[in-house]
Amino acid sequence: MNTNLKRAIVGLALLFSMGMANAIPYSMGTVITSGYTTGSISDIYNFSLPSLSEVIANVIDSSVPPHNINKLNLTLDGALSPPYQTYFDVFLSSGPHSFTVTGNVPHNKLGRYTFFASVVPSGPQVPEPSTWAMMLGGLGLIGFMSYRRRQYL
Repeated sequence: MNTNLKRAIVGLALLFSMGMANAIPYSMGTVITSGYTTGSISDIYNFSLPSLSEVIANVIDSSVPPHNINKLNLTLDGALSPPYQTYFDVFLSSGPHSFTVTGNVPHNKLGRYTFFASVVPSGPQVPEPSTWAMMLGGLGLIGFMSYRRRQYL
């Protein structure tokens, strides 16, 4: 194989490997309402994203006994959502956003909910030093093998 072709293949492999990274999700937090309540629920959770990110959010009725909250709903940025939607997995642009939790607890019951949200940032991440060391070690081995092969030819 031509030496320039080998160099081009190795260069392209290097270029593609540097662009790949794993996105590590981080939790925006879990909110468990501190006490039981009756009547109408309308809580707003504000957050801001530094860049385009995947946001996963969920709200569940954590009342004991369960299902004490009627019409539990999770709304994103005040937009209309399907009735009684309690889960989101969406990509959001950078900037401020909010989730709104709504519901109704009958006067003869007590209700409590748990809200959880996490973010998976998108875009290139910086590889860890061990990744760089393995890549450079592999390139060194490839170089050594080609040098050694030239000595025997």
